[in-house]
This record gives sequence, C-alpha cells and structure tokens, in this order.
Amino acid sequence: MSVGDGGSPVTAAVPRDETTADAPPVGRGGTARRIGRLLARGPLRPGQFDDARRIAQTPVLRALVAGGPGVTGAVLDAGSGRDGLYDAFLAEQRGVRSVAHVDLDPPAGDDRPGHTQHRASLTDLPFDDASFDSAVCFEVLEHIEDERRAATELARVVRPGGTALVSVPMPPAPFDPAHVREGYAPAQLDALLRDAGFTVLARGTCMYGLLRALIAVWRLQGRVVFGDPTVGYVPAGVVRLVAHLDRRLRLGRPWDLVVLAQRTDGR
Repeated sequence: MSVGDGGSPVTAAVPRDETTADAPPVGRGGTARRIGRLLARGPLRPGQFDDARRIAQTPVLRALVAGGPGVTGAVLDAGSGRDGLYDAFLAEQRGVRSVAHVDLDPPAGDDRPGHTQHRASLTDLPFDDASFDSAVCFEVLEHIEDERRAATELARVVRPGGTALVSVPMPPAPFDPAHVREGYAPAQLDALLRDAGFTVLARGTCMYGLLRALIAVWRLQGRVVFGDPTVGYVPAGVVRLVAHLDRRLRLGRPWDLVVLAQRTDGR
C-alpha cells in the first residue's frame, strides 16, 4: 500500500498478488494452503491504501469534470505509477482518444489501443509544446523538489484552452517520508498553477478522519507487530469499508485537494 504516487510509507505485510503455491500444507487437509488462498484472493487479502484513495477520490473527480471542461482528447497521465489506479476513471471519459502514461518506473509495455508508456520525469517531459488536450497529475507534485519546473512542464505540453486535473495532499496531512512537502493549501496550489499558466476553475476535497485513523492504525500495527511502521496488514475488505464510510460521514478535516484547471496562455 502506498500513500502518494511515488512512495510507500505503509506497505502490506503480504504483497497483494502473492500466491501460495509453495506454501507447505499443515495436516492432511492442507490448511495453510487454503488459508493462504483466502488471504490472497478474498476480503481478507492484504489491503492497499490506493484502493481507499480510489474510493474516496473518484466521486470528486467525476463531479469536477461534470461541472466544467472535462478530460478529453489526447491525455497526459503524469506520474501514472505501475498499478493503473486511475485507468478506470480515464476510461469513463468518453472524449479521451489516447493516454500517454509517464512515470519514473513505468510498466514494461502496454498493449491497450491508444495507451503508451514513457519513462520520464515531470520536470523534463519528452513531448513537444501543446501536445495534449488534457493532463492528469494525481498525488505527484508533493514528491518533486522543483515543483515550479514540474508545473511549468505540465503547462508547456497542454495546449491553450486545455485542461489539467491535479490532486495533492492538503495540510494537515498524514506524514509520508516519500514527500518533500506536506502538501498544499488551496491558495498555494492555485498560485503554483497560475504562475505556470493555468487558471483554477473548480476544486474539491476528500479523505477525512477515518482514513487518517486507518493510516495511523496501519503504522502502529506495523511498528508493534513487524518492527517497521512502513509495513502492516489490514484486510482489503476493511480498507474498502473504511473508505466508503469516510466518504459518506466526512468526519474531521479533509486532507486531499483536487482541482480542475485550464491552460490560459501560450507560454
């Protein structure tokens, strides 16, 4: 499980895709093997915080693009990661023709029509000016030291009038050792994007107290049980339940910010 697109402050004690083919059976019935299969595939399999993030963020993303110019045409997915966390959301956008996924460690290939994978940094994108109609950049800017160059590069490759959908943590956010800053207040993110050549059209927030508590419990359990706060085990079913409750109840202050912005000049 990772909080943020480039770090892993809390990781499942057992990988999500771990199989149990080599697990030794206990007794004649192979009890260990059956338990292993249950843990790997059922609601007790190790949860991933990205599942909670998807549940919490997706309604906000949908609301933002429904209320204004959406994500369309040729799309840049900046900092896409390896797990395709936002692929389902992008697939919902009917005007999308192609998606260029960019990450420092992308998957080896992509055989989906219209999808390409690129190994690159957001501070040095390998695309011509105005190459894209839209860009999405989810949980990435907080990982980058030179945030201004990253925002400027994002604006450079989006055509004038094009859109960007950006999400970042919002203080006070849970600590993440992979982040170079805690996050952005709305005014800070507005200013960063404005200076790069965007105008923020709308914003939304998500991820409240229950998900904050989930991370705290996950880390405490990792520290006590495994001796490492970055390692822990929370069943996937529990992760999903807490995420849905967090989305509905909205207890406490939100700590994730999502904005829809529009490219406003040709710099």
